[in-house]
Amino acid sequence: MLLHQRTTFCIPSVCLLLALSALGEEGSEASANTPMGAVISNPELAAVGGGKRTPQGPEAANVLVFFRPDKDASVATLKGLAPCEKRTAGKSVRWTGIVSDKYSAEQVKAAQAETGVAMPILVDAGDALYVELGIAQLPAVAITDKDHRLVQFQSFTKLNFCELVDGRIRLVIKEITEADFENIQNPASTKIGGEASVAGRHVKMAEAYLKAGSPDKAVEQAKIGIEKAPGLAAAHAMLGSALAAAGDCKAARAAFDQALKLDPADARAVEGKKGCEGK
Repeated sequence: MLLHQRTTFCIPSVCLLLALSALGEEGSEASANTPMGAVISNPELAAVGGGKRTPQGPEAANVLVFFRPDKDASVATLKGLAPCEKRTAGKSVRWTGIVSDKYSAEQVKAAQAETGVAMPILVDAGDALYVELGIAQLPAVAITDKDHRLVQFQSFTKLNFCELVDGRIRLVIKEITEADFENIQNPASTKIGGEASVAGRHVKMAEAYLKAGSPDKAVEQAKIGIEKAPGLAAAHAMLGSALAAAGDCKAARAAFDQALKLDPADARAVEGKKGCEGK
């Protein structure tokens, strides 16, 4: 159960939220979210590790990450958000992890250490924020603006969770347009037929060669992937990574740029292009 069984009386609407939140785990249906535009409460909460802090600040985007430290899938997803958190460094973005007060500080600290995220983790006393936002599935990310209005919400997905969260953040801070975000939600790879799955296999082979220290073979596999599915951002990003590993950052930057045209939030392309700066 996600929430304590402390409540002995509640109005029907709150009881419904409690029931939905208690049932929610990875793979369930998200429901009962607060309407977009609603102002979210900003109580001062205890931080794991000491002190107190409010979940939201004056930043353009306040990213509230709700997760369970006792679920492998939830912790793995939080680990996957670490690169997204790093990419927003220096921007008007505030990250905050939110956990139920049912968990011990030791549990939460262990999960945070495993994930590598730097965000402070706050303890949601009485699960008030969980109920207010109607969190029925974990992990989940709510994003509010500088006025603490809910402007984006991302339910758990097994694929591309970091990319979707990153895209929503960039949309809020006006780095991308709604059309750009639509491409992130529905990338070209989902529209190009069966060749996409074939291309995906070549991308995976390229990644395996790259990890094995054979960038030339990785380049070959990535190029085959692009031939099979020219609209697959992951194939162009993989080509960039392989070319960079082979010492050709000029060609790698071109590949990364093409990947970012297809998917502005492609994590490999974003990080790869940064790594090739000045080379």
